[in-house]
Amino acid sequence: MSRSLTIALMGVILFSCLYAYLLPLLGEETRYASVAWRMFVEHQWFIPHWGNNAYLQKTPLLFWCLDLGWWINSHWPWHVVVPLIFSLLTVFYTQKLAQVLFPDKPPISFLAPLTLIAMPFFIDNLGILRFDMMLTLFNMMACYYLIRKNYGMFVLANGLGLLAKGPVIYLFTIPEVFLYCFYFANRPAHDVVKWLTGIMLSVGALMIWWGPIIYQGKSALIYTMLSEQIFARTTGSKGVVKPIWDYLPLLPCFFLPWIFLPSFLRFNTNDIHDKKIMRYLMQIFIICFIVFSLIKTKESRYLLPLAPLMAIFIAARLEKSKIVYALMIMSFLVTATLDLGVTHARVKTQDLTPAVKFIDTLLVKNIPVVSRDPSMPDMQFIGRWQVSLPVTVKEDKFHAWAVAHPNGWVITSTQKNTQHAYAMMLDGCFEQSYSHLDRVLQICSVSRVIVVPDNKINIA
Repeated sequence: MSRSLTIALMGVILFSCLYAYLLPLLGEETRYASVAWRMFVEHQWFIPHWGNNAYLQKTPLLFWCLDLGWWINSHWPWHVVVPLIFSLLTVFYTQKLAQVLFPDKPPISFLAPLTLIAMPFFIDNLGILRFDMMLTLFNMMACYYLIRKNYGMFVLANGLGLLAKGPVIYLFTIPEVFLYCFYFANRPAHDVVKWLTGIMLSVGALMIWWGPIIYQGKSALIYTMLSEQIFARTTGSKGVVKPIWDYLPLLPCFFLPWIFLPSFLRFNTNDIHDKKIMRYLMQIFIICFIVFSLIKTKESRYLLPLAPLMAIFIAARLEKSKIVYALMIMSFLVTATLDLGVTHARVKTQDLTPAVKFIDTLLVKNIPVVSRDPSMPDMQFIGRWQVSLPVTVKEDKFHAWAVAHPNGWVITSTQKNTQHAYAMMLDGCFEQSYSHLDRVLQICSVSRVIVVPDNKINIA
């Protein structure tokens, strides 16, 4: 292991540990952890649930990794360890790919992992329990084994990427295959067919997930997943539609602070092979950038798999720079500090821990609790509850539950813009502001949220 790789891995570990120590699970992370936790406690390995419904918005590999960790030791913080492992492997494969692309230039492979961890866009996605770092790793593996001409591992990497975040992996690997065959293959047409066939073979990995679903007679769930999560999001019929230029402000996050260095701007080489590699990397970036810009419901993190490729590209241009190491250290420290600070500011508005603690006091006393807000199952992992809270959104079903549980408590939420974050008892209800201070979570007794005629039941 080279010294630069060791330093890069230590930087990733340091940042991830600080992130885990200073910040709880926030936002979507709570949902993913709760979905995986429910899979674990209910042994529903193939049809995850969120609330009363099947949760097929995401592919299951992240959930399976968490469940495997809890099976080994349910007390370990696997929600921290799993993202860390994928981040470390991504840095590792970044250097491996740089070595294959530039076998005669060790300084480039030496710089590549350091450049990656100094990239603001990469740091911003470290330590987060999401699917994008997994996709980044498997895309790097696919590209690496494509260059190495290892067909079996290429198919495996695509299959794992498919289970990590769905067919989006192919939006990266297909351009990589076409450009590789155009620049480096002796028989371009033959090799394109060969590697695209490998991509088609990788689709079989879905049967690890879909097979048991079909066996259980629930194949309609597969159609729901394909229609609502792939076609609907691509066309913009579901999710927040963003303009085509939404990614343009992200471009500096890939190239800062290197774009201000003369050596980066004046890069020139007479080596034909190096020119091909540089074009290969940049054209992958441009094609993927355009394709993802055309997707209607895009998120910034969708471009994360391009970060390692750009790290290699930048390392090649900075090969002879004398101040690059100082800039890398400064970029990492400044970006990491700002990222931790900005994320820490979200804690008071997105941390559900106070509400979970209050609900725990109710559950300890065997007081029934129901949720009228479908997003509240996000709290299950935070509370490590062995049984999921019932969710009753429809009015008639809630009335029936209230009649059957007059001493119960109800979780609701309302739209309310507040000026400050708080968690306290108000008028007999526990209230907590959350989600950027535009909602208030309320936990109240049944008697405070529903009026039942006295001739039916007395809940006063």
